[in-house]
Amino acid sequence: MNNIYKILGIIAIIAVIMFSMVTCNNSIDDTIPYTYNEFEWTVFELTNEERVKHGLPSLEWDNKLGAAARAHSEDMARNNYFNHTGLDGSNPGQRITRAGFSWRLCAENIARGHPTPAVVVNAWMNSQGHRNNILNANLTHLGVGHAGNRWTQKFATPR
Repeated sequence: MNNIYKILGIIAIIAVIMFSMVTCNNSIDDTIPYTYNEFEWTVFELTNEERVKHGLPSLEWDNKLGAAARAHSEDMARNNYFNHTGLDGSNPGQRITRAGFSWRLCAENIARGHPTPAVVVNAWMNSQGHRNNILNANLTHLGVGHAGNRWTQKFATPR
């Protein structure tokens, strides 16, 4: 009987170690449900309004993209930087992949200092590169992240 308890104890320890390795390797914890906030959803809606005005289909919301976008905005706000390259050296595509989204095409818009969703979307629409991402007919999904005064849009098309 003592051996059974020892074996069960070893199995429990192995399970804890394996779970720790899996969660430590992910930058986004899939066990915590992602929920967009009002600012993020408004940016999503305003972005789709711009697309429809230009004869394009609306983008589909994706929680994985939203989680990746928010994580990048939070990282930029927390560490006081502003760049498409994360402090860990990651690029937008790597962060989207890390979030669990399998993509064949992706793009990212970032902004800082804009107080409202309407102001940030207007700024992006008045910047050619950002506008091109918003109006890219080949992109089908979007997630938005906001933290402090940092904004991120993650666009992608799944494989």
